[in-house]
Amino acid sequence: ARVLENAAPEQELLTRLVALNHERAAEEKRGLVRWLRPEYQAPEEAKAKDIDLPMEVEKRADFISAPPEKLQWPKGTAAQFAEVTKLLPATGPDPETISSFFGKKSKSRANEIKEIIETLRSLGKLE
Repeated sequence: ARVLENAAPEQELLTRLVALNHERAAEEKRGLVRWLRPEYQAPEEAKAKDIDLPMEVEKRADFISAPPEKLQWPKGTAAQFAEVTKLLPATGPDPETISSFFGKKSKSRANEIKEIIETLRSLGKLE
């Protein structure tokens, strides 16, 4: 019985690691590589600014294992930036894809998201 009690936390850990692995593979496919030792592994990239998007591993793992059906589009600009920033690691900087998470696709919402992505790029938060 004791072995079974410890299986749940180990399974949760493995589930999260697999989800993180899938997320990192998707990031690398989009060209984002997170080096452990950039000065040694990729010295030419070590000089470039790191992407600093605030994310939590637990939220990312939950998103990948169970993506939300539909999210509510926030009214305020700051909240909109926060929602788009949360989705970027899983979707990439694609306004149409991100827009699809907020109900029926609309050109105006995709344009708002495009502006948010462009602003993040101009601030050096996204390549």
